[in-house]
Amino acid sequence: MAQTTPIPPQAPLNPLFAQPVLLDSQRHRDLTYNPRCGYGFAAKLTAIPLTYAEFHLAARDYPIVFAGPQAAPVALLGLRNERNLLVDTNGNWRAERYIPAYLQQYPFLFLEDRQNGQFVLGIDESAEHFRPVEGAEPLFAGAATTPLVEKAADFLSGFHADHQTTQVFTQGLLDSGLLIERHADIRLNDGEQISIDNFRIVDEAAFNALPSKTIADWHKKSWLPLVYFHLQSLGNWSHLIDWSSN
Repeated sequence: MAQTTPIPPQAPLNPLFAQPVLLDSQRHRDLTYNPRCGYGFAAKLTAIPLTYAEFHLAARDYPIVFAGPQAAPVALLGLRNERNLLVDTNGNWRAERYIPAYLQQYPFLFLEDRQNGQFVLGIDESAEHFRPVEGAEPLFAGAATTPLVEKAADFLSGFHADHQTTQVFTQGLLDSGLLIERHADIRLNDGEQISIDNFRIVDEAAFNALPSKTIADWHKKSWLPLVYFHLQSLGNWSHLIDWSSN
């Protein structure tokens, strides 16, 4: 019997950030950051959210599909539940393969301050990155944040803006009716069969039949290359099959 792997609906903080809290100069005044922790924290994640700005990079390595009711674009990094094929037992990322921004940001994140309608910098207090080790970098110098934190905040600002633009794009796909449910039946090199459920892709025939007015509008919005990168990426299932055999 084939093993079935559903792609989980995407949630903003789930399941990466276990203990998200606001970064605070008093509470975290002695906290230090270890940049050499690797990506062991992502070893069980097989579907990683992407922004539109990453499509051209992720499309070289991974299938890009759409998951959940909001059609969030995700990079598929595994075929079995809780087995990321890009992370080895030492937490190293597979060489020469793209690391999604969603993972690059960790263990920093933006948290919504609903009272003020703003996003503020936070951290995952449970992250291994914050365990005291020799050579770790401080987050604060007195009451001021260090360049490490400022760099993280700048990265998150760009990531957040890209995420919002991505939502506009995926809403356009939903409104156009181009997304169709798909199911992948995969045979590994050793003969094992795996089924992948709960994802959508662009209907290429329907996309090619879009009226010229829509094509012109999507060209103006720079959406056409995103669809092309997505369709191109669907040839990357073979990468996952090969990595599963290694």
